[in-house]
Amino acid sequence: MKLPSQLIFQDRISLTETEFVQMVIGAVSSMRLHS
Repeated sequence: MKLPSQLIFQDRISLTETEFVQMVIGAVSSMRLHS
């Protein structure tokens, strides 16, 4: 039996990947500004 949170996570995989990429780009750009 899967938990509801796991089902929601599977439905959000594609959206989370896009958010993750944007987060990484933002972190890298901010690190470049500080360094």
